[in-house]
Amino acid sequence: MTPCNTKTAAIILCIAMIPAVALRAQDILVPPPVTIDTAHDPTPFTPGSWTMVVIPDTQNYIDTKDPALLPGIFIQMCNWIVANKDARNIGLVVFEGDIVDNNDREFDGTPAYEWTLAKKAISVLDGDVPYVLVTGNHDYGPGGSARNRITMMNRFFSAIDNNLNDPNKDGILAGVFEPGRLDNTYSLIDTGTRKLLVFSLEFGPRRQVVDWANAIAKQTRFSGHSIVLLTHAYLREGNLPDPHAPISEDNLPIPYRADINDTTQDNKHNPHNYKLASINTDTDPVHDGEELWQQFVSRHANFIMVLNGHYNSGDDTGNRFPAQSENPLNNDGVATTARQVSTGIHGNAVHELVANYQFAENGGNGFIRLMEFLPDGKTVHVKTYSPFAQARGRMPWLTDARHQFTLDLPEVTQDSPKQHDTDRKALKDAE
Repeated sequence: MTPCNTKTAAIILCIAMIPAVALRAQDILVPPPVTIDTAHDPTPFTPGSWTMVVIPDTQNYIDTKDPALLPGIFIQMCNWIVANKDARNIGLVVFEGDIVDNNDREFDGTPAYEWTLAKKAISVLDGDVPYVLVTGNHDYGPGGSARNRITMMNRFFSAIDNNLNDPNKDGILAGVFEPGRLDNTYSLIDTGTRKLLVFSLEFGPRRQVVDWANAIAKQTRFSGHSIVLLTHAYLREGNLPDPHAPISEDNLPIPYRADINDTTQDNKHNPHNYKLASINTDTDPVHDGEELWQQFVSRHANFIMVLNGHYNSGDDTGNRFPAQSENPLNNDGVATTARQVSTGIHGNAVHELVANYQFAENGGNGFIRLMEFLPDGKTVHVKTYSPFAQARGRMPWLTDARHQFTLDLPEVTQDSPKQHDTDRKALKDAE
């Protein structure tokens, strides 16, 4: 097996090449060690930057259908974040849904065992870094089938678990759609150079949820906030313009928003094609990526970003063509990574990004995204790193143009003089 190196093709395939590790049942919760280091970043870390960590679908780290359980890697990812929070000024961790693979599966006599494992990993962050959770299709229904909106997440996670989230302690959580549930929330974060209004919306958000989010986003007191949406299913990867050429800024996947009305798409994994979509479909329909864009994201002048997971490159219709699927540079089935910039109705640029590593070995090989908001207030360096690869002596960075790039954000506008205390007071009273 060729070790990972800095050549384009090797780096692209690096995510799949870290060998699977034989783990014993008694060892699965023992995370490998972590490293604190910014000196060897492929793009230098800029002092004064503020970092948001993005963790895509974690389901395969804790899938109880698979005897090779790998929650130790999940714990290691969170340990690394805590260990590096000061060196990298990590101010927020966001999850992209499918936290578990099976919502209610019993394992070894423990009900909802996958949520138990997820709780053990994510609770590492409590008291050190605030975080935002997102529900995916596997987080709902019996067996993770998304037949209904019942999730065990709210039995294992609450607003008060982490004092940095807790609205009673001036944490980031500012509002919820339903009291006692974290399926749909909004949080307020100050990066030092930019204030963020971060929405977390359920898998296939219902109309009433989208209406609620619109009502929050249009409030004048948030006019100076930059809006970020976290949701599970939104953007899809697409294919390379030239499947025979190396990855470059001129040869990146051409993504597109999931659209149930586009018959050229393979809509198997569109939210509309899950059982939960049939609940009150006439009065409270679900929304896919294109519908979220049209009915929420595009409508607000201060929207800057959408982040999602869910889709894999095998979902892309173009991958049925042999010339595409046979070329390893197309990353077919290994990593889903794509980005595009769309223009809202007010002329604002919105960065839409999908990332999903769950189909790599070892549940995803521990890859996370680091989004570094630079002190200039408008530049974001995006990097892809794996503490698991680092601990195994492998190349921990993915540095091709799919995994390492720069985003340019609009200038920050002045905020309304009203503060956020009323949101937190209302949430506290509701609970």
